[in-house]
Amino acid sequence: MTTTRYQILDLEAFGLHPWEKTPLGPFCEWTTPLSCWVRFILISASPTILLWGPERTLLFNDAYARSLGPRYHEILGKPFAEVAAPVWHRLSEYVEDAFSGKSGVVDDTELPTWRSGYTETGYYSFTYTPLFHPEQQSGPIGAICVLTDRTAKVAYKKRLARELDALHEVYEHAPGFIAMAEGAEHRFTFANAAYRQLVGRQDLIGKTVAEVMPEIVRQGFVDILDRVFTTGVPFVGRGLPIEFQNQPGEPPVRNYIDTIYHPVRDGDGNIVGLFAEGHDVTEQVKAQALASKLQAQLLRVSRSTAMESFGSAVAHEINQPLAATVNYLALARKMVGKADPDELSAVIGRAYDATMRAGDILRRLRNLTSTGSSSPQPTDLMRTVLEAITLVRMADPNMSVVTTSLHSAIVMADGVQIQQVVVNLLKNAQEAMSEFAHPEVEISITKTDAFATVRFEDRGPGIPQERMADLFEWFVTTKTQGSGIGLPISKRIIEAHSGRLWAENGSTGAVFAFTLPLANEDLKPNG
Repeated sequence: MTTTRYQILDLEAFGLHPWEKTPLGPFCEWTTPLSCWVRFILISASPTILLWGPERTLLFNDAYARSLGPRYHEILGKPFAEVAAPVWHRLSEYVEDAFSGKSGVVDDTELPTWRSGYTETGYYSFTYTPLFHPEQQSGPIGAICVLTDRTAKVAYKKRLARELDALHEVYEHAPGFIAMAEGAEHRFTFANAAYRQLVGRQDLIGKTVAEVMPEIVRQGFVDILDRVFTTGVPFVGRGLPIEFQNQPGEPPVRNYIDTIYHPVRDGDGNIVGLFAEGHDVTEQVKAQALASKLQAQLLRVSRSTAMESFGSAVAHEINQPLAATVNYLALARKMVGKADPDELSAVIGRAYDATMRAGDILRRLRNLTSTGSSSPQPTDLMRTVLEAITLVRMADPNMSVVTTSLHSAIVMADGVQIQQVVVNLLKNAQEAMSEFAHPEVEISITKTDAFATVRFEDRGPGIPQERMADLFEWFVTTKTQGSGIGLPISKRIIEAHSGRLWAENGSTGAVFAFTLPLANEDLKPNG
């Protein structure tokens, strides 16, 4: 690429121009004021033009000649109206102002240039000043104009404006609200559809926040904007209540917003405005408040239900030992006067033991439901299981329990609670086989290095596959008259002992099994 060269327009080149062909006449015959002003513009570093005489003859320095390109000598000395014919409708008023004695400043006006050899559009800011004859009392004899080339900056501003317009187009349709303001007064320069809908106003641009929405001044929001503009520290708010007076004379509308106010800086780092973005979360806040209200109501209902459930659990769990007590006492009544006193005393003692066991179950059930804890101690698991079997047989003599592989195992457990689990599982098996002629449950106890496992397998119909997932959920039962609390309580007891309770279908019926951690071999069982 080659650069077009032209002669530097200095005083010598200026004097060689054919001025005799211009309204100014030969260079050597110019008046002193004209010669002085020509020398002034030629030494100026800024693009400068001089208009002289009634024809407004155009003169200029080398800095301005560069914007005209190689053809500058064709333009030098011509009437300005002829040279600026394409834009004369915009420039004529400034020329006439100057020759009427007025001065002024013009920003970023469009002027033709030929610096590249063809016509281009340039943008200039300039000042114009009238020139008077130093010795004559008359109107201006000329005008001087000092220009600043703003072409690159105007192009940059236009590009930014296009990009900003495109960005505003995106912002306009954003689901969240967006607004921008400039200056310490927070004058709106942009507000998208969501923002206008939120505040209930359309005519925002060019107005200040306080002017458009005086109601939010009282709520402290303008103070927040002032603080962000002054300090440069962004503000973030969540679930902020804000009220808008959408219609005069009507009650204000309360909304809740999540928002951020962020400072906007210029190229020098000075804060020139604010950017606001956020979402209207009114519906979410209302929904959360409603959910909290419903949760409080549900809590009251749950407490009432829990009391009912506890009552059901008490009735369910102490039914077995109380049934045994009734049977023992019925037997004792028949034995009165007929049996040996020692035998009668033994039966009454068993009734007493069953009654005390019911009391222990009640006390431990209360502790379990309130704290979820137990008091484990070294316990003979085989003895505990056998005592539970005896208790179930006393309540239902037809119940057949077969024990196989009952290995002795000392576990860390609360014996009464483990008996409670065994009784529950046996009773469930009994009810599952109620329609079978020969109900039978097989029980085994095995050991591993750390745990003992108790396994129950009945001869019933098994567990429906669709009920496996919720078998241990509260109030879920497969029985017509079932309460749905026995298995959940049993599971909680076993888990409180660091064990595990599960169910599956075996080869002959349903299988329930639980594990308990073995006690240290040096520990002896109580009782």
